[in-house]
Amino acid sequence: MKKTMCILTSALLALSLLGCSAAETQPRSADAPAEAEVLTLEGAQTPDAEDAEDAPLRSMILALQGDSYLLVVQESGLPFVSALDAELLGPDGEALEREALSAGDIVDVYGDGAMTRSYPAQYNGVTRVQLVSEGEAADTAAYQELLDRFAPASTPSAASADAEAGVVNRAMAIPFGEDGLLFVDQDSGMVFTATLPEEIYGLNGEKIAAADIARGNIVEITGNGIMAQSYPGQYPGVTKIQVVAEGAPEDADAYQEIVDSIYVEPDPAEPASLQLQYHIPEAIVMTGATRGGYTWTDEGDEESSAVIACGLHPLQMDLVALNLKEATEVELHFYPQEATAVRAVRWPDSLMSAEDLSAVGDGEAVTVDLSGEVPVLTAEPGYVYAVYADFDAGSVEYAFLAGDKAE
Repeated sequence: MKKTMCILTSALLALSLLGCSAAETQPRSADAPAEAEVLTLEGAQTPDAEDAEDAPLRSMILALQGDSYLLVVQESGLPFVSALDAELLGPDGEALEREALSAGDIVDVYGDGAMTRSYPAQYNGVTRVQLVSEGEAADTAAYQELLDRFAPASTPSAASADAEAGVVNRAMAIPFGEDGLLFVDQDSGMVFTATLPEEIYGLNGEKIAAADIARGNIVEITGNGIMAQSYPGQYPGVTKIQVVAEGAPEDADAYQEIVDSIYVEPDPAEPASLQLQYHIPEAIVMTGATRGGYTWTDEGDEESSAVIACGLHPLQMDLVALNLKEATEVELHFYPQEATAVRAVRWPDSLMSAEDLSAVGDGEAVTVDLSGEVPVLTAEPGYVYAVYADFDAGSVEYAFLAGDKAE
């Protein structure tokens, strides 16, 4: 016979998602990983570079044809592609035309340091390029392997084709959980998950389901090359997956420790978490929202337990902050189950220091677009957002701050 256990009184049930006093409980963090580091690269500091962001990447130009340049960082050997469509200077600071650059030249590349998580990387945030020394095409011979693999994509015709086809990564596939797939890039060793597209093809070109991808399969993943700043990486912009080699299940054994470290079987007794995904100029960011009050029922094999947890008011929580500079669309990804209903409200962040919360009101209603695959709201800097979601197992409140808390 099932029995129901309630933590807190029925009075708290009415209060749990309507805002509770600060004394009742501390805010709970979402189960999703905290915001991860940005993929950035720092070059050697030059005498006249005063700020960290001014430190250039000293690189050799391997190939330039049309508007696409293939370069390699001299210190790390990392290849990257950039249009170098920025201020171009000579060794003495004089202005140069793009035609002055040639294969073998050594240049200092200045910018924000943020590159896409692809191989080769793509550097879109270049602000200035300075020629350090002129070279010759023969100087690129030490990087012939990179030229053989990537230089054809630098030609105008290939660059156009690549823009249509997208960035291609070769990776090993490792299924996990009920329907999850983890990928390990075969060039960089980067571990990531991907939003699976409709176009998935088998070894012989036949269309297959994601469930048909076997442990150890080698696949080519086509997409926009931009991954979320998290570990493992999250690749939402995938358009096609093609199995190119069967591999063997034991080939994936070397990565099992990684799978075990990032995948935990969902606990039905634990409320769903919310991950917030948004775009910044150089990348896609995904971070976990702060979780507040909730009611949750765990339907066990022999008994059902209902938990009621009363959280702080969103204005009192220790909130995760999204680094937004302007109005930005934020996708709401609930895990491990989808929400049946979602609504959101917001307050000016100036009210976070308010002593009398009874005067702040219920917040301004925010439109949540439910027409796509995931709910989306538009967040503006300077506001605290609360998201209320209903699930088959209960209801959960989440919150986040739009803007940098340090500002």
